[in-house]
Amino acid sequence: MLKKERHSHIIKQLNLHNKVLSSDLAIELNVSEDTIRRDLNELDDSGQIVKVHGGALSKSYHYPFQQNHIYAADAKKEIARKAIDLIKDGMVVLTGGGTTIIEMVRVLPLDLSCTIFTISPPVALQLADHHLIKVVLIGGEFSKTRRCAQAGR
Repeated sequence: MLKKERHSHIIKQLNLHNKVLSSDLAIELNVSEDTIRRDLNELDDSGQIVKVHGGALSKSYHYPFQQNHIYAADAKKEIARKAIDLIKDGMVVLTGGGTTIIEMVRVLPLDLSCTIFTISPPVALQLADHHLIKVVLIGGEFSKTRRCAQAGR
């Protein structure tokens, strides 16, 4: 398998699962863990992923979200535009975290009145100027890598 194909596979897996393990990737791609480590180092150096011991994390869960580092930014903006059409005054909305949700809350109208529950401090911060939206942060241990709360282990 070519390096470009491996990199593409790694990015795809990160977008699906938010994290990958070097050992799993080596088995999936039928290459050595050293090859995977080199691939992860290259992807990290280029700013596409966050390399950690034993694997990598998606950039989706890092803040601040810079437009030029968001994977599939146009698709996420399109999803956000479609999603906000579903949110009406008085609704209660439960969200996760990540760049797609950030894009969604960025385009919410300022005159929308609703309640949004989120596990993501960056999502809550994005909603700070929406005075008619009540924001409730769902607790748990704060994950510094994912930038959101997660249930205790």
